[in-house]
Amino acid sequence: MATIDRRGATVSAADPPISTDPNPDLAWKAPVRAATTGSNINLTTGGVLTIDGVTLAVGDRVLVKDQVDQTTNGIYNVQTGPWTRSIDAANNSQWARGVQVAITDGTANSGTNWECTATSPITLGTTRITFAQSTNPLSSLVMPASTVLANPTGSPATATPVSFPIISGGAQGQIPVKNSATAGDASWRDDLWFNIEAFGGKGDNLADNLTPYLNALAALGGQGGGVYFPPGKYKFSANAAFNLPGGIFSVAVIGAGQDATELIWPNLSGGLTFNYAGISSSVHVRDLTLSTGQPSGGNALMLNMAISVINVGVAATTDIYRVTMRGSDGYRLTNYWSTGLAIQNVSQIQVDNLTVSGSSSQQGIGTSIVGLPGSGTYAVLLDIAKSNYFGLATGLFYGSYVQGVTVDQTNFTFVTTGIGSAPGESGALVLLEVTNSQFNP
Repeated sequence: MATIDRRGATVSAADPPISTDPNPDLAWKAPVRAATTGSNINLTTGGVLTIDGVTLAVGDRVLVKDQVDQTTNGIYNVQTGPWTRSIDAANNSQWARGVQVAITDGTANSGTNWECTATSPITLGTTRITFAQSTNPLSSLVMPASTVLANPTGSPATATPVSFPIISGGAQGQIPVKNSATAGDASWRDDLWFNIEAFGGKGDNLADNLTPYLNALAALGGQGGGVYFPPGKYKFSANAAFNLPGGIFSVAVIGAGQDATELIWPNLSGGLTFNYAGISSSVHVRDLTLSTGQPSGGNALMLNMAISVINVGVAATTDIYRVTMRGSDGYRLTNYWSTGLAIQNVSQIQVDNLTVSGSSSQQGIGTSIVGLPGSGTYAVLLDIAKSNYFGLATGLFYGSYVQGVTVDQTNFTFVTTGIGSAPGESGALVLLEVTNSQFNP
């Protein structure tokens, strides 16, 4: 198969093996099997070594990046004697700042990419060749060998592990998550998702995930981060409340998809609560289901700010995306949340693809919004789109001191009241716009 570059020019005619140097001057080098991990190696003595847990073989390509004499760094072939520079990395013209190479194996470096950071032009033997792990989203995601696929005849076949580019630093088979609860774990960037399982969480619908979840949130540093729930049913024994620290701080809770990841509260005090410290706090909840095992099971998700603030129109943005709130027994049956999404004095919220299911007797509130009437503070700039409210007493409750709410492409089905407010509302209730939505009581 011919290899062409992005301009359509033929670079090599028939995909010859690496040993014949098919594309010597391309900035992306052919992958190497292993990379050094901080130790100098004797290139003159050479020999068949074990590097980064990989027992090498003659001919394997290795990224040598940690030599004391940095002029000897580069890509080498393993030999029984002295190692030689690989044929696609042996000349000055084959090196420049930005040259990249992917690592296929190793305990520390598997699935990573490394970039040459030396200043061009580079002269081999003279220029100190340095490398840094690339931030480009080009590490590999591996399909587990246990994945069952259908072969052309229709019978199941076990897939061979396949690598393809995806997200730098990512764990195999999922989004990049930090699989250790240890602060500063050197094998993972500190800004990646925490996996709830690293804190003792279990999606078996048996173990209590309250403490693991709160411990994961408490471990977030800097300006915040996220907690990832793999597919499963995660039981909680009580309401899970988290107080965001002051200043700019963001918390994200993400699952593997609605109903694939289910957070379950079997008691009457369930749900997630986030207490905001100010307008620089933000929360992001995505791709999961929140379920209750009781009728009128409390608030599925509460966003709360108890203080009066100014400049609410420039608050950090909170978003709720692809989230389902329902009873643990299914959709529109017996169990339901008293309120699905409860917003109290929080502004700048984007809601997209939210489903709130009540009961067969139309109970519960889908979304409730209220400001802070006692201080005259408004909740403003709230957008709800492409969402579904069904089997509820009220789809959207528009409370006191609320302004600037838009509802678009949203369905209110089998509800007693689509959008309603209570007698005696206070504050100037203005700027409610409803477009392209369906009301089917």
